Amino acid sequence: MATYRPIVPLPRGEDGPLWTRNDALLAVGATSMDLLGYALGAAEGLPVTPLGLLLAVVAGLPLLGHRRRPTVVLVCVLAVSLLQSLTAPMAHHFNSTVAVALFQATRVGRVSVTVPGALAAIVIPLVGLGRTMPPPVMDIGGVSVAVALVVGSALAVGRWQREMAIKRTLLADRAVADERRRIARELHDIVAHHITTMQLMAGGARANLGRDTEVVREALVSLE
Repeated sequence: MATYRPIVPLPRGEDGPLWTRNDALLAVGATSMDLLGYALGAAEGLPVTPLGLLLAVVAGLPLLGHRRRPTVVLVCVLAVSLLQSLTAPMAHHFNSTVAVALFQATRVGRVSVTVPGALAAIVIPLVGLGRTMPPPVMDIGGVSVAVALVVGSALAVGRWQREMAIKRTLLADRAVADERRRIARELHDIVAHHITTMQLMAGGARANLGRDTEVVREALVSLE
């Protein structure tokens, strides 16, 4: 019996496009959310600087390749997020770009990628707060809950996609087996028909032995 292995959705191959329109829309959406959150930081007394706006845009650019290189994209986004926390901390403390990168890396990656990525996503937003005051418990809890929701959702989606891939593989194998059985039945009918015809022709040739050599010859030629 064939052994079926779980099929994990992988990033796009090297021969595919660098990014698609959907990837661009996702990157623009996440970046827009971060820019809005950073701009609203002025209401909490945080300065809004050109450097902070630039870093918010730069953090969204790696998301264009989140399907091809999810782990690399996560590292890049976390690095930019760390730089942003050190230079221009955001008011909402958990970037949308980090959430998207962490989700994708968790969905298709391994535990060795998910655990460090999740821990970094929790710690990095608190670095900027820690420069001026101890990070409040509410911020730590909020970031932790947000990261847990992202990781949990990614694991659930990844498991569902693997199960669907296995079902598609089983259905494809079943369709191939059914087609083979159909072809085998058709071949059996064709062969049986030809054997019956050969038997009748051989009987006709035997019945005409010694009487009509031309009929016998034609029958033998057809049998050949």
